[in-house]
Amino acid sequence: MSKLLLDQANSRLTEIQPDQESTYRALARVAGDHVVALAEDIVERGLDPLTVPAVVADPEVANHYKVLEGNRRTLALKALHDPRIVDGALPPAKLRKLRGLSERFLESPINSVTCVLFATEDDAWPWIERRHTGANNGTGLVEWGADEKDRFKSRHGSDAKRAPAGQVIDFVDRVAPAVAGTNKIITTLQRLISTRTVRDALGLELRRGVLYSSYPGPEIYKGLRKIVNDLRTGDIKVTDVYYEDDRSKYIDDFLPIDLPDPSTRLPEAIALNELSVVAEVSTAEEPSVKSGATVDGSSPASGPDVSGPAVGSTVDVTKGASGSNGSLVRPKETDGTEKSTPANPTPSNTTPGSARISRPRSFTIPRTCNLKVTNARIKGIYHELLKLDVEEYANACAVLLRVFVELSVDEYLIRESVMTEDERRNTALAKRMKSAAEHMRTAGKIGEQLEKSVIKVTEGKSPFSISTTTLNQYVHNPYVFPRPSEIRTCWDELQPFIQQIWVR
Repeated sequence: MSKLLLDQANSRLTEIQPDQESTYRALARVAGDHVVALAEDIVERGLDPLTVPAVVADPEVANHYKVLEGNRRTLALKALHDPRIVDGALPPAKLRKLRGLSERFLESPINSVTCVLFATEDDAWPWIERRHTGANNGTGLVEWGADEKDRFKSRHGSDAKRAPAGQVIDFVDRVAPAVAGTNKIITTLQRLISTRTVRDALGLELRRGVLYSSYPGPEIYKGLRKIVNDLRTGDIKVTDVYYEDDRSKYIDDFLPIDLPDPSTRLPEAIALNELSVVAEVSTAEEPSVKSGATVDGSSPASGPDVSGPAVGSTVDVTKGASGSNGSLVRPKETDGTEKSTPANPTPSNTTPGSARISRPRSFTIPRTCNLKVTNARIKGIYHELLKLDVEEYANACAVLLRVFVELSVDEYLIRESVMTEDERRNTALAKRMKSAAEHMRTAGKIGEQLEKSVIKVTEGKSPFSISTTTLNQYVHNPYVFPRPSEIRTCWDELQPFIQQIWVR
């Protein structure tokens, strides 16, 4: 130790020091807290075997070596041998602590230090520069982010648990691993997951730091995937969800397809890290498909052998899995229509960006239509129209659509005091729709064109639409058969009007 000399031109010092004594005090003034912390660490654990000082032979003092890298650690060691070298450079409390550490250190002092000896300072500078100038595209030290730190503690700490946000990241990444460098989200994610309203909406419970899911893997994955993706892509930032009200609003804006299906609720919650995942991965995320993979994990008797980055994927299937009908899992468009899969796919026709032919959507209301329905009953109908297959359940969808339109219009008339209760009860649906549209146009909520389109629907004058009379026939006439295309068209024409009723 006595042969090591601090660098009097150390970069941490604003001025080159004239001698070793002034260098001790100058470095202690700028890095005093670190020097004391290093001294304590040395007393508690010894010298860091992964970090050794870099030195060169001193040209002016024979048999001595100048420390080019590791000056703080060397000062800490020297101060443990003799705290007086930093007298006047540390606050009294720090100096007292250092003296106490010195007494313990001198019971079993370290008198020799392993160093790396360079022939010249120029030989050492490139390596020293890499250590102190950041990641340098990976050639320097890459500091861990919060997620890496949390994962390390959970894997190597005796009692440490992965933070709830880390549990979410691990769960989502089991299905779609993160792209390198896009995972610095844990702090904001933790803020979201710590919010009760967010957990309730997602179907999560937090028990003693462990997240439990009330739904099967594919269901709980929907909301968690959206949150993680929103954070990783920057669609939401910490300032967007900094306050609890912002977090509640954020989760409240989720589409039904991004939340668990209430009908799949498990009898008993399962820890998230024990939950198996059977998931359709959105094509928007460029997933891969395991050819022939099935919902129940078995291989179909036949089917297209799709590979490459174009479409969907599945994963395992045991605990907490839902739906085991053995059918091939297909990716879906955001409005619920299935992506078509070529009969004989080849690498050329499964590349991203290749043309695909979409079938008509399966549902009355496209899943891209996000309505803020506040009435519980009407909201339930809205969700059913998002999920019921209109091709298979045309009668149910037609009746539900009629009810949904009428209840929505009435909700608006009541909320905006457009009609009295008696007036509303004694007015036909067509006239109520006209009154609501007129009120919206007068209030500047819609333009004349949209008002006219509502009037055409109510009067059956649109060449493409069905009328309110036809909607009524769906409910009351046993000889009228609704066609799926009519139902979809009806909704498409009314959607802008209904969206104004449930404007977000």
